[in-house]
Amino acid sequence: MCRYAQWRRLTTGRVRTIGIEGMHCNHCSSKVEQALRALPGVHHVSVDLAAKLATVVSSPDVSDEQLKVAVTEAGFQVVEIQPQASVSSGSNW
Repeated sequence: MCRYAQWRRLTTGRVRTIGIEGMHCNHCSSKVEQALRALPGVHHVSVDLAAKLATVVSSPDVSDEQLKVAVTEAGFQVVEIQPQASVSSGSNW
């Protein structure tokens, strides 16, 4: 993938914050991160263990249900999924 395509992939997308119960250690947060990153169309994942949150940047076609299934299949409970402002190529997130 060329550098422009990589940059474009990381600077556009739909941003959501997922509240997650059941994470107790770094291994748990890594498991959630891996499960979400494995979904096609997910560009970036950041998991905050202390806050029990995951922030996901994905293409618009990744549904909340897909995110929920990935987290649930990893062994954790989704409490809520909140949309955030979409990321566009002009933003600095």
